[in-house]
Amino acid sequence: MSQESAKCKKEDEKIYSILLTPKETWKTLKISRSTCYHLIRTGEIKSVRFGRAIRIPRVALIEWLESKIE
Repeated sequence: MSQESAKCKKEDEKIYSILLTPKETWKTLKISRSTCYHLIRTGEIKSVRFGRAIRIPRVALIEWLESKIE
């Protein structure tokens, strides 16, 4: 497997993962880190915790975005 195809496969896995990290979320939404954590902390964007790790279900992010469309 070439280095480029390995990189593409890794990016595809990120795109289609069920859970997103806060970093992947703020990069996807193009918002600041603090805004992302604020939305998570206030429960505006639903999240799950595994110990100290925070993950945002892709479905929850899509639902939140749809609720923001006027």
